Amino acid sequence: MAQQSSRWEFVAWMVLAAASWGFGTVAVKRGLSDLQPLTLGIIALGTSTILLWAIVLIQHIPMRLNAGALRIGLIGLLSPGISFTLGVFGVRLTSASLVSLIQATEPVAIIGLAWLILRQRPSRSLVVLSALAIVGVCLVAGVDLSASEGNSLIGTGLIFAATLCSALQIVLSGRMVITLDPRVLVTLQQTAGFVWLLAIWPIEMLQAQESSASLINLSGWAWAAIHGISFWALGYLFYFRGVRKASPSLAAPFLSLIPVFGISTAFVLLGERLQVTQWIGAILILVAMTSIARLSRPETHPAE
Repeated sequence: MAQQSSRWEFVAWMVLAAASWGFGTVAVKRGLSDLQPLTLGIIALGTSTILLWAIVLIQHIPMRLNAGALRIGLIGLLSPGISFTLGVFGVRLTSASLVSLIQATEPVAIIGLAWLILRQRPSRSLVVLSALAIVGVCLVAGVDLSASEGNSLIGTGLIFAATLCSALQIVLSGRMVITLDPRVLVTLQQTAGFVWLLAIWPIEMLQAQESSASLINLSGWAWAAIHGISFWALGYLFYFRGVRKASPSLAAPFLSLIPVFGISTAFVLLGERLQVTQWIGAILILVAMTSIARLSRPETHPAE
């Protein structure tokens, strides 16, 4: 009974993480219509970083700012730091279909890296169900495999690199979160990512040549802040809370739920209609996630 309770607690955290990331994805799409990408990232990560530090200080969570904390924080340079940066520039050189297809492979990248780094060999059932989920993601995202217009080798490489950085950050953090409070982990890594974006922000400002008045867009700022809170703060807190109950390779397939929540939010907030293929893709993803949840055997870690 206790194991079953722990299993569904793990599933609940994964679903909450996917919902937060899905909603945050819609928020960033809305915000990009008003702000430059790195500017939006600065506002989003600034908001999430302030929120996370407030949580740590208000709840009196022990945190030692030493060399160990620095090493943990530096992983945040992978994601959101480098991953966000490469993704921003890659999207401009690549079609939306190819971007969606590459990003859909992130669960597989996480499972592969967990195998190589953490020696967590995936079961055959997990691999098959993950592949089924990827097919569902492609249908939900409306991926057109025949579309080649607007793609470039550099853009494709940037998106692949961004996806790999994000997957590597999740795998490395998954090992640390077993003994480290997720709130401390996420706070340190978000801070590092925020500092990275601050360092490269002048590059965008020089290229955009925008007036200071154009940066004061209340709608853009609001959506950027919502993206930061939902995607970067809550999403990662929920995810790493769940990873404490299982392994990164077992948690990875639940990333496939992100577009399901994304299109649902877009339907409600933006009035976007869902096509038949998207419904089929959503059903495939839900079937795969339900099966993985039933097969999962969450691990027992030290008291939190």
